[in-house]
Order: sequence, then structure tokens, then C-alpha cells
Amino acid sequence: MFRIQASNPKINSNGAMEIDDISDLSDLVESAYILHTEDMIMFWNYIPIVVSYKYNLSELMDDVLEMLFQLRTKEEGTLTVEWPSSSFHGIWNMTWQSNDCLTIDSEWTSVVGGTKKLLNDNSRIELSKQDFVAEWKKVLENIINGLREINKDNLLNAAIQKIEIEYQKIEKYGELYQT
Repeated sequence: MFRIQASNPKINSNGAMEIDDISDLSDLVESAYILHTEDMIMFWNYIPIVVSYKYNLSELMDDVLEMLFQLRTKEEGTLTVEWPSSSFHGIWNMTWQSNDCLTIDSEWTSVVGGTKKLLNDNSRIELSKQDFVAEWKKVLENIINGLREINKDNLLNAAIQKIEIEYQKIEKYGELYQT
């Protein structure tokens, strides 16, 4: 079982003034959110994992986009993703087949909430590739909206477009956001 509760994070209205390098997607996403706001909650085999928009997702964004691109463009394949955040650190070994079956074997090193052992004891998930990708749609939408909010001088259009490419290719929202 894999679900994402994207939540409704608050935007840092001064975020654009904090940006030094508009080519660094991680810095852009980090600047878009205030410190204390709603977090994304990922459910891995029913185990909740708290993921901060400001500090976790900002660091994970390039890897998330690459993962979604690989899943979208390759009918079958393998991919190893090492999530780099200190409070969301782990390795996902992903394998998918042409029949839309995705298997992820994970090894967790660090997560908020003391659930590392529980996650490692329940490290494998199997689901359809389409359902896995759909869970990320609302998260990408939140990030696009956050970047648009701080995009006062249209300097962030390239970064927004990079995320929108994957967002638009996802056919449906995850289970919690379907109407």
C-alpha cells in the first residue's frame, strides 16, 4: 500500500526575495514554503512518513522528477533512488514490468518519527505503476502553485515548466484526491 497525503502547505510570500540561484530547483522549492506548515505524509504499507515541503521535498525534487520521467518513458526497467535528505533518507530499488506492475524494495536509514525499523520490516511494496505515479500528482501541483506564487518577475518559468511536464503527463490524481 502506497498513498500520499499532499496536504495544503502555506506559501512564503517573500520567497522570491530569498532566491540567489534561480537555476537550482532545490533552492527554489525550499524558498517557496514557510518553515512551519503542513507536511506531505507518505504512507508506506500503512506506516506514515512525514515529509517537509521546505526541507525534504526541496532536496528530493530533482530525484522525484527523474523517477517519474523514467517510469513514464520506459515500459519496463529498474531504477535505484537514494533519497538524500537527513530526515527522509533511504534507498528505493524499483523494478517495473510492461504489465504495469511496480515493485519497490526499500532500505530506510533515517525518517522522522522513529519508524525506521518498522519501515525496514515492511520494506517492499507492489502496486501498479500508474497508481504509484498518480500519488505524486497533487504534490507536484502544490509545488507548481508555490513556485507560481513567488514568481513575481517570471524568472522561475523554466523551473515551473520542468515540473509541469511531468505533472501534465500524470493521467489522474492519487486515491485521496480523486473526485
